[in-house]
Amino acid sequence: MKKCLFLAVLFMWIRNIESFSLVHYKNHHHESQRTKNNKLSCRLGMNQLQKNNEFDWQDAAARKQKRKFEDSGGILYQTGILTKHELSTIRNEISSVALQNEQSSTVARNRMGAVLPPTSKTVEILKQGSIHNRVQQIMSPAWTLSDVVPVELRVYEKQGAGMEWHVDDVLYDPPQIEVVLTLENVSDCITQWKPQVVRSCKNTTLVRTETDANSILLLRAGGVEHAVTPLSFGRRVILKFVYIEAGATLLPDARCTQFTSRSKTKSTKRKHKQQQQQRSKRQ
Repeated sequence: MKKCLFLAVLFMWIRNIESFSLVHYKNHHHESQRTKNNKLSCRLGMNQLQKNNEFDWQDAAARKQKRKFEDSGGILYQTGILTKHELSTIRNEISSVALQNEQSSTVARNRMGAVLPPTSKTVEILKQGSIHNRVQQIMSPAWTLSDVVPVELRVYEKQGAGMEWHVDDVLYDPPQIEVVLTLENVSDCITQWKPQVVRSCKNTTLVRTETDANSILLLRAGGVEHAVTPLSFGRRVILKFVYIEAGATLLPDARCTQFTSRSKTKSTKRKHKQQQQQRSKRQ
């Protein structure tokens, strides 16, 4: 009898221990899972916060650059614009381009250059790469690379190569954004411009700089007067191209290039005019 009672008590004691262990395990498991979920939520929240902060920072930086561009009358100089891959691709491609003398110009002297084919890798980069993104950040997503004004390679290496003081011709309505991308500059050429008094900008001091490789100068056509001092030694290599706002109209007497024959320019204009007429009919 005592033995049976002892076994019964022992059995109940084991059951209690098992129940306690099971409850403890479940509580510990739920607590661990809750901790993991909290950590995951915290991590996701931090990631989202970092993304939001990054977007806020990018928006703030773009607004600052836009304000700087507008306050100076439509000109902005920026460095370190292309990625390493973009820069190396462009440099490799233009290294084999055959240069020709520039057509007669009232402001340019002793430059050589060439028009890049629209199917080139360089043009593709300018259509959707870092510079395209930067222009859209500063202006608006409606701005794209012009398919009428060609991308031109311009080389300063002859004695006296440079540009006198001038304002870029307006080719479109509304005016285009001209971009000068410096690919190489081991010359003594100085790019200079005269900021305009706009809004809160009171500094109209002459700006002079030796443009760095992998830098851009953005200019609104018809705006700021600028020049490049004559070369006496070294070499300066740039690309010149334009971005236009969606719906912009090419002006009738626009001279689109410095390095192709007049007939090719007229042919390009006719093609653009036909495209504009087709768009008007669809609308």
